[in-house]
Amino acid sequence: MQYASVQNSNENIGLTRLDYQWSDRHPLFGRYELAWFDQPTDYDGKNPLTLSQANLNDRIHSIVLGDTYLLGSATVSSFRATFNRSVNPKVSPQMFDLGDLGVNLFVYAPKTLRLTVANGFTIGSPSSTGSIYNTMEYQFGEDLSMVRGAHQLGFGADWLHAILNATSVVNAVAPVTFNGQVTGLGLADLMLGKPSSFQQSNPTQLYYRSNYIGLYAQDTWKLLPRVTLNYGLRWEPFLPETFKNGALSHFDPGLFAQGIHSRVYPNAPAGLIFSGDAGYPGKSVAYAELGHFAPRLGLAWDPKGDGSMSVRASYGIFYNLPNLAFYSGMAQIPPFGNSVTVNAPASFADPWASQPGGNPFPFYLSPNVTFPGFGQVVTFPLNPRLTYQNQWNLSLQKQVGRNWLAAATYLGSNVIHMWGDGEINPGVFLGLGACTINGQNFNPCSTLANLNQRRLYYQLNPSEGRFLGSIGQMDDGGTSNYNALILSLERRPVHGLTVQANYTWSHCIGDLGNTSIGVAGTNYMIPNDRASSRGNCSSNIVDRRQLFNLSAVYETPSASNRTLRALAAGWQLSGILRVQSGAFLSVTSGLDQALSGAAGERANEISPSVFPPTRSAALWLNPLAFAQPALGTYGSLGIANLPGPGMVELDMGLVRTFRIREAQSFQFRMEAFNVPNRVNLMNPTTALNSPTFGKILAANDPRILQAAVKYAF
Repeated sequence: MQYASVQNSNENIGLTRLDYQWSDRHPLFGRYELAWFDQPTDYDGKNPLTLSQANLNDRIHSIVLGDTYLLGSATVSSFRATFNRSVNPKVSPQMFDLGDLGVNLFVYAPKTLRLTVANGFTIGSPSSTGSIYNTMEYQFGEDLSMVRGAHQLGFGADWLHAILNATSVVNAVAPVTFNGQVTGLGLADLMLGKPSSFQQSNPTQLYYRSNYIGLYAQDTWKLLPRVTLNYGLRWEPFLPETFKNGALSHFDPGLFAQGIHSRVYPNAPAGLIFSGDAGYPGKSVAYAELGHFAPRLGLAWDPKGDGSMSVRASYGIFYNLPNLAFYSGMAQIPPFGNSVTVNAPASFADPWASQPGGNPFPFYLSPNVTFPGFGQVVTFPLNPRLTYQNQWNLSLQKQVGRNWLAAATYLGSNVIHMWGDGEINPGVFLGLGACTINGQNFNPCSTLANLNQRRLYYQLNPSEGRFLGSIGQMDDGGTSNYNALILSLERRPVHGLTVQANYTWSHCIGDLGNTSIGVAGTNYMIPNDRASSRGNCSSNIVDRRQLFNLSAVYETPSASNRTLRALAAGWQLSGILRVQSGAFLSVTSGLDQALSGAAGERANEISPSVFPPTRSAALWLNPLAFAQPALGTYGSLGIANLPGPGMVELDMGLVRTFRIREAQSFQFRMEAFNVPNRVNLMNPTTALNSPTFGKILAANDPRILQAAVKYAF
């Protein structure tokens, strides 16, 4: 069946600015900006397959105040104060829920559904469920610049306080998935009522707070007439995020082994401690770390002393602090979000039938609350090592002739202590024969249905491990490296023509980073094995080996003839050509063949002919070159090791401004995107269990033409 999905949106931005000259040495300014974005749902009210997006009504307010004061002939103070507030409600359209379909569960979000059938259809998504995300930021910054002889000194301080208040029913609606694990076809599993997973949680609440402080000192020193040295130091302490409602926990394997329980929630499993327990840092996610200093060093050299050539080099350390959304997965932990996943429930009609203790919902929080069986846990190290990046570069610029500038630059960087996400309580493969686990007989011994009974901590201590399902732990040991050669050529404006061109040859390789702890699908493929997910960058940064850009602007000259000048002079014709190689892809299994509960498992490569003789949208990857791993094993393919389609795009524009009076003008603009109407293919389907595996089902935009007029007064 084919159906249309309609998405309409309206975006508006309003800006007001006020400048005030207090004195000839003291200007001030204020700016207020309001942006609003409205996008109705794509649900047509009839066909549930059209639903992928809820109603959005976002509002963002921004206020900036600035004060610049000339303290002396060589000293300038610049102060800035900023306030930002966003209100982002997301309202799900009313449809039907699992209860309406006859499923026995407690319905937290009536008339809302999330159901996924692999290679079949999807009803709803995280983007279609109701939520509201409100943020506020307060920021104050002061910069002081002083010139003293051959030195230009700079000192500054910056403080930022961020607030995130959010509620969501993204998992409270009980998402259910049929991935074809039983029959090989998602639709067949649906007809049999055999889900691969069923998950539910309380409505999640996020009340996160963070503080940032940065202090710096730097000096630009004219060391020699042809040598300038820039050096400085920045202090950025790690002030961990705080949770206003104290909805925090930490899992300690040592405490689990000793059988030590929480005093705040005595019924919690051993090893799980909370805000208020001994050893926990109050309402902070971790302990603070103050010793973070970031030096920077730069050098500029004019070898000839005539300004026709320069050599520049620099090195610096830069710390990276996560945003508040990074911790959103922690809102699912018991006993707060209380997320529970039932793997391969025997009955779709009654998914809680096989769950120890039965249906845990509705769930009410109290000090003596009973913890659900196999609840999902997300844990964060109490003394994490903060991510930082070493960056260095060396560049040579040379004037060629009178109008050309050529440059060659080497860029390098490496990231240390990159944060990832690892599963530390995976299902242990116990073979396919008959076995007994804690007095319960299984045949075969390893299936998705008994995943929780095969988990590591259940094997170690069933009486305590029965409360622990998936445990996602932030891993701060990841690294990545990036190296690039950039060649550029620029023609200065001569006879109305300006040309710029650059070519980048680069490579990025690293471990699998994570932008949000505890989110499914971002763990390492093999639990406790970071190297299993190391390859070409494919998460936070996409590795593209080659990139070429060419841009040109030509302005038609004036003419002595008045009529010709009025019609033909002053037109600007511009063009941008962009050519880039494809991103690297991972061929995934689409199934949990390892039976470990880990997501993102990859396929086996059984033939070196991974590409067909002629690659096209109909077949970009050769299905015969891949196979599903045997049960209990992981695929042999690496991550992000197969190139996808590249892209060639040419955009052009034509602009002319007609002056009517001194303060009035009329501008005509026409733009064309993808002028040759080239088909720039997107990436192919890479899940091996999909019937469209290896095929490309979409492309980037076709040729688009647009015209506009503007009257300025």
